[in-house]
Amino acid sequence: MRATVIIVLGFIILFGCSTAVSYKVNTTAVIIDEGLKQAVPFIETDQWDKASQIINNNYQNWLKAKQFWALFINHNTLNNVEISFQKLNQLILHREKSFSLAELEALRILIRDIPETERLKLINIF
Repeated sequence: MRATVIIVLGFIILFGCSTAVSYKVNTTAVIIDEGLKQAVPFIETDQWDKASQIINNNYQNWLKAKQFWALFINHNTLNNVEISFQKLNQLILHREKSFSLAELEALRILIRDIPETERLKLINIF
């Protein structure tokens, strides 16, 4: 009887922690994605300084989120996001409109995909 209670309690704690981590990852991903979306009109209208400022602000948010995410998320995924941020910064620096927009969309997809792949689902377990 005692072992059953301990197992059930452990499962409840594990499920609660997984839910809390999933919520935190999802919340920060939405914040970063929405922030990156703000750069689109500035890139489209060749306002490179404003676009760069928005990307740099979101990069700072990413660095804060990355510290927490690194505990729970595959590091290859985090590295891909980091690489995409660096590419985007260089494309904006060199004022490459079409490539900047393409890389920005790729970065947003990477950010939005992280909570989906890390969500606690049976398909992710097997």
